[in-house]
Amino acid sequence: MWLVKADYNEAKNLLLSLYRQVSEIVSEDVEIVLSDNVANFDCVFLSKTQSYREVLLGCALIHRIDSRLNLRTPYAKQGANAFSGRTFDEQVVNPFLQENLFPCSKN
Repeated sequence: MWLVKADYNEAKNLLLSLYRQVSEIVSEDVEIVLSDNVANFDCVFLSKTQSYREVLLGCALIHRIDSRLNLRTPYAKQGANAFSGRTFDEQVVNPFLQENLFPCSKN
């Protein structure tokens, strides 16, 4: 099970590293995809339901870290491939969103 404090620090570092990489190098192909999908992104990022952003980012990051984890079991007691979605959000996702001035439920 993926609950060790060090793992959360590793996840924070990975998220920050990926964010910096993407922020520094946005190719023309990415710009085209972004502009072609503005309405789709607006649904997520302009929604008053901030948890959409948090869950989307958290699930993507969890899957990137360990694709064996079952995204449908976000409670630690749900089995060997489960994870604590709430703790992951509190330890990794929300601090990242706050530090980078993205709207989130903990503002």
